[in-house]
Amino acid sequence: MIGTYAAVLAVCVASLAIGQAAIALCGVRRWSWLSPAVGLALLCAACWGTVRLPGHGTASAVLVLLLAAASIAYLRRRVDGAGEALRAGAPVAILALTATSLPFIAEGHFGILGTSFNPDMSQHLLAADRLAHDQGSQLLHQGYPLGPHAVVVALNEGLGIGLAQGFTGLTVAVAILASLTALTAFRDQPALLRTSAALVIGLTYLVASYFAQGSFKETMQALFVLAFVLALREASTNPDWRELSLRFAPAALLAIGSVYTYSFPGLIWLIGAATIWALTEIVVHRSGLSAGGAAVGGPRTEVQPPPAGPPTAATGPTAWRASLWASLLFLVLIAPEIGRMIDFHSFETFDPNGPGLGNLFGQISPFEALGIWPSGDFRLTPGAGAVPAFGYYLGAAFASILLLYGVFLCWRRRETALLAGLAAAALAYAAARLG
Repeated sequence: MIGTYAAVLAVCVASLAIGQAAIALCGVRRWSWLSPAVGLALLCAACWGTVRLPGHGTASAVLVLLLAAASIAYLRRRVDGAGEALRAGAPVAILALTATSLPFIAEGHFGILGTSFNPDMSQHLLAADRLAHDQGSQLLHQGYPLGPHAVVVALNEGLGIGLAQGFTGLTVAVAILASLTALTAFRDQPALLRTSAALVIGLTYLVASYFAQGSFKETMQALFVLAFVLALREASTNPDWRELSLRFAPAALLAIGSVYTYSFPGLIWLIGAATIWALTEIVVHRSGLSAGGAAVGGPRTEVQPPPAGPPTAATGPTAWRASLWASLLFLVLIAPEIGRMIDFHSFETFDPNGPGLGNLFGQISPFEALGIWPSGDFRLTPGAGAVPAFGYYLGAAFASILLLYGVFLCWRRRETALLAGLAAAALAYAAARLG
């Protein structure tokens, strides 16, 4: 228990400090709840970049300690709203930690999650152990992304936390960091609504399902996608961000974390969201629409082209420069991984004749994304659990109505980043299902 919670605390504190310092270096002076995800992304990159140096992970542990200490020192008197952020984040973090502790409370002991559903942790433990002892492994040679494993090795070498406890602590920390990251969208809401909404997002049904079977890479990728979309939203709607030449740098750092966690497949959602968002912003600008959906510049005539709307984050005078800086940052920091990304392309998972659906019984219903699944096992078909199939379809219909209403509200309020993220996820699902 002590080792697990020590790992949780170490990952959360380091992620918050390093992430906020990185955002501050981009020019943002107010506390941002994107810091948990940005910090975790940098942790994966930094640990992977140093874990193979002499010392069996000691260099990674020392680097993280130095980065965290330097970040805390740099942030002193350089960030506004820290006290307000602490009051908003503390209840979310405590409740998320309590929720993620339920499996251990139910079992009466701590250990590896979900071994009866997912035996993959044996391979992750082996890869981390080989990494800690500077030895090769099958995953290493195949280009498998090992950024999270390097973080666990750093915990092992720096704090003496066992590898099993390190992976469990990282898995718990990701759920907490995701809930905190969701606060980015609710900073102006009342405390009860803000806390509830953040927990609903950070602990959605599918996230909880992957957590319960000990899958940490999927939840990390989901966190990076969520944070990436919110980073685009901040760059376009937050007045503290809009004019910064490095306003897209946090999004680039999140993409870097995705590469070191999920390799090139992780970029599918991010590139899709960024492309759809940029095209939408350009169309909105050229059509002269304001945030409320009305044309800018008064009535039109049939022979007059619509006046351009106000500059957006994708169309403003500094947009291309900001995009260029972010792209350059991304390319420089993933350059050492490009060779391994190419090697990973031949990994058995991508073989059409390979392992197929893994530990799944069949295709997963897309309605699971709505958080409606009245069964203890997300792999079962509707009606195979304790609740009749009618209850599932009734819940799915209700959730679908809520989703459509949410899409309508987002379109009305010109939440282009959120809609772009939703569209990218839907297209990625459709492509995977059809292919």
